[in-house]
Amino acid sequence: SGIGMALVDLDGRWMRVNRALCEIVGYDEGELLRRTVRDLTHPDDLEAELALAGELLAGSRAWYALEKRCVRKDGTPVWVLVHASI
Repeated sequence: SGIGMALVDLDGRWMRVNRALCEIVGYDEGELLRRTVRDLTHPDDLEAELALAGELLAGSRAWYALEKRCVRKDGTPVWVLVHASI
């Protein structure tokens, strides 16, 4: 797929990632699986994503979409559109 996709556990750890996601963030699969969503989220966007994820975990929402920045391996930001659900 040309779309970056991943399975993430309830603690935000990457469980499965596809090649497109690896290319977007600049990490190979093994490197990415040793990181968390929080590790790759730009600090200025972290609070918003944590709030939405908390609502998912609390059951007050079924899904969310969020445009945010990820920090690539080389330190540059990349804008992504996240669609998340449990």
